[in-house]
Amino acid sequence: KSGKTEFLVRTTAAWGAETVVWFTEEPEVIWEYRINQLPNDLKGQLSHITLVYVFGLSHVEIFDQFHADATKEATVIIIDTLSKMWPVDKENDAGQVDSALLPFHEALGEVCAGWLIHHPRKSDGEEATSARGSGALPAFCDIIMEMRRYQAGSRADRRRTISGYGRYEET
Repeated sequence: KSGKTEFLVRTTAAWGAETVVWFTEEPEVIWEYRINQLPNDLKGQLSHITLVYVFGLSHVEIFDQFHADATKEATVIIIDTLSKMWPVDKENDAGQVDSALLPFHEALGEVCAGWLIHHPRKSDGEEATSARGSGALPAFCDIIMEMRRYQAGSRADRRRTISGYGRYEET
């Protein structure tokens, strides 16, 4: 557990001006528990976030819902986690990864931002290379954010370091 969902919830809570659609692999009961654990002031900042529970849906059904939301009201779409929602069975195959990412890119267009959540590989990696699978995934992204333990060897330390890399100077 790296704290990725906690980070995402707190970050998106601050985006009150955005309409966030969050596709989650986790069932509704886990989200209900998670939201109930939040401080009351933070709970009140989540009304602009719509959770889409995709557990049990096919890749086609997920993409159809994604496309409908990307072309409708959403200004930010979160895919959490990508590996559970795309039709890639060989993550190291750049051709499969590129083919799976193209529909996301086309659906997002220039109106909506996409935040694709992906797991790191077991061996970590240098700057902007910790993503599991082909380098085609990080090459697709405009901005890469990597979350690591503050002290790599300490499982008790809950602090994290977030590094950003991107095409834009502001990153």
